Amino acid sequence: MQYSGMDELDQKILVLIKDDARMTYSEIAEEIGNITRVSVKNRIRAMEEKGIIQGYRTIIDPTGTGHAIKFFIETRSKHGKYMEVVDFLTSIDIIREVHTISGQCKIIAAGYASDPATLHGYAHRMFKILDEMEAVEEFSFDQVTVTHKDDGI
Repeated sequence: MQYSGMDELDQKILVLIKDDARMTYSEIAEEIGNITRVSVKNRIRAMEEKGIIQGYRTIIDPTGTGHAIKFFIETRSKHGKYMEVVDFLTSIDIIREVHTISGQCKIIAAGYASDPATLHGYAHRMFKILDEMEAVEEFSFDQVTVTHKDDGI
């Protein structure tokens, strides 16, 4: 992966910490070669200050927590109801992501459910509530059957 606006050393550092953010400065320096631990530390700090590196997080595999079924929701809200739909979707505990996308009032959400019955129950309740709110023109709820690539980005 190539990141624009950075020199080759910064690029190499980002590639390494993207795959393992817990690498020490010494490990990064050793992996790259011809750079000191202090230089790595300074470069990482500079990228953090510039906002290139925006944080570090733990990525949890939902299948290990009993939430093995991934789903997507796609909606198109009615005019004037857009933020109501966004607020509603962000309030649901099994939904992990809510994105507004290009197109007329389109919103995509993604989440995980523990089992098919839970997924069906949530889908039914969400559709019913959105219908009662008279907030959406379109609503689809799809379960992921196979994930071919997920870089966790």
